[in-house]
Amino acid sequence: MSVNWRKFSYIAAGAFLLFALSTILFLYLTIQEIPFNRLELYQVNERGELALGEAGELQSSSIVNKDLLANFLLFSRDSHGAEARIGDWINEKILTRKGPISLEVQTDLKLPLLLKNHCEDLYCYQHKMSFREIPSILWKGLIGIEDSRFLDHRGVDWRSIMRALVSDLKEMRFVQGGSTITQQLVKNLFLSNEKTVIRKIREMIIALYIEEVYSKENILESYFNEVVWGALEGIRIKGVFAASAFYFSKKPSELDEFEATILISLLKGPAFFHPIRHAERLKARAHLVYEILKEQGHYSSEFQVQWSDSEWDDWMKSLKQKTESQAKRNMWRSLVTGPQKMDQFDHYIITHSIERVLTESKEKTTGDLAAKLLIVDLAGGSSEEVFRYYTKYERLTAPAIENERHMVGSIFKPYFYQYLLALGADTERPIQTGEIQLKLKSGRWSPRELAKNLPETVSMAEALKRSLNRPLIHLAQEIGWDELGEKLGARIPRFLKPLSEYPSQLLGAMELTMPEILDLYRDFISVECSRPDWSEGPMGWLLDPTQTTLQRVIRPELKGIEFFSKTGTSNDGLDNLFLFYDGRWLGVIWFGVDGSREGLSGTNFFGSTTAFAIYQSFIMQRGKRFTEFECP
Repeated sequence: MSVNWRKFSYIAAGAFLLFALSTILFLYLTIQEIPFNRLELYQVNERGELALGEAGELQSSSIVNKDLLANFLLFSRDSHGAEARIGDWINEKILTRKGPISLEVQTDLKLPLLLKNHCEDLYCYQHKMSFREIPSILWKGLIGIEDSRFLDHRGVDWRSIMRALVSDLKEMRFVQGGSTITQQLVKNLFLSNEKTVIRKIREMIIALYIEEVYSKENILESYFNEVVWGALEGIRIKGVFAASAFYFSKKPSELDEFEATILISLLKGPAFFHPIRHAERLKARAHLVYEILKEQGHYSSEFQVQWSDSEWDDWMKSLKQKTESQAKRNMWRSLVTGPQKMDQFDHYIITHSIERVLTESKEKTTGDLAAKLLIVDLAGGSSEEVFRYYTKYERLTAPAIENERHMVGSIFKPYFYQYLLALGADTERPIQTGEIQLKLKSGRWSPRELAKNLPETVSMAEALKRSLNRPLIHLAQEIGWDELGEKLGARIPRFLKPLSEYPSQLLGAMELTMPEILDLYRDFISVECSRPDWSEGPMGWLLDPTQTTLQRVIRPELKGIEFFSKTGTSNDGLDNLFLFYDGRWLGVIWFGVDGSREGLSGTNFFGSTTAFAIYQSFIMQRGKRFTEFECP
């Protein structure tokens, strides 16, 4: 049988044409679907690289936490691009040491602005840098270890591909990849980690295209900005800036040769070489990588900078301490919950204070703890919101703050005393502290008293300072339930009447939202400040924290300052509140079990040891002077 060669040639030509068209289509679709805009040169500008908001300042004669300030400076840069370093500040005597972790501010000092977090993922930090900002010891080290022919090839190193192919055929499995830095960038940015031939072909195609369009500097810049360096403190570390900050508490420009070597070594597998979980693996690899780079001439041969065993131990110990302190995780939370009216440093310090108290308290209960904070500014007669915060970042903050109601406990006792005074209560008249029983439709009710060994009578001021229950009920009964109930019912949302049947409301058995609490206390402060001698009313009685329920928990440094405040504890410590007013800011902090309370009989928490602890930590560490309390 003769072969029809003409027909065969047509079929072969058609098949070849179909293959060529399919290949062109495959190449086109592969290139078309890639978002190459992620590779564009990162353009640094004055505001684009900085987080929104005002940085804030440190005020002379104030105290600031050295470690928290150092962490703030680590993630900041002023508008002219100069790096802020804590060591420089101390050496220039702008700050002097006050204690192991405290600094005293010598002169008013404006802080630099925080850098923007470019990572949009949850619990992730990334700050992109331009190639000129990346130290040469890093990109030279990367080239030396990962792709020694990076400057010679055009995206794919065919020698490495063949060498890897031979190894794979010998083992009959993927043991070497032969990937260039460009291919690694493509895999990290655009593709998955699956080991298939199709994925490898697509990776090579995209790498070849990138090398034709972008410069080597642009490729290295993108690589160092986009590669993931593992995780610490529950935060995913993306890019070299984050890696340097999280692992060494330094900016990349401050890294020495061996620290740069450790970062390069981690790239082989951040989880496999994790410095806390697999320290010995990382140690062995880092020393090997250092010797290779030294032989290649990337590092100086004059000095031995490899770490000793004690230096490794110190570093790993510091990483564990940082993981426990969560300072950088709280910086992340501060960045993602802004911008707000509060300045950046105050924002970071109060965020850290909230999260620190929350972390410490979680060890004391199986309940799902959370905290909320809402602050408004009453300066100039306004009520502008300054700050709101909810520790459950995964939930919507607005409904949690604005709609959810909490048992208020004792924080409204000053408010009730104000109404009692308006109805004619005599501040000089002694009030009984003894047991009182009321016959209600629901049964007999007798308020409990936590305080022991009380005198038979106390003044109104003393009863409020000690947050006593029975004197308030005695006084309300004397003034008259109906009139007091009508006054309070006209003002307080969901207030139950007649008050004579629901007297426990005066002791905090009512639920309000945080905005409702502040709205009521805004009016309270307005009334108190309108008194000829406002220091002699319910607000004035609570100005000195050493004379109130805070006397056992107030720090020595805060004794002598004045601010109006009231704690509240209810539901056996499942709800804890702290209300404060410093002459300008009015705020409320809630701390408690957020979610199911089934099986929780109590937590041994109090408003004075949880919600107030947040406020105390904040005002102690924010680097602001304590000013004399004045009504607006």
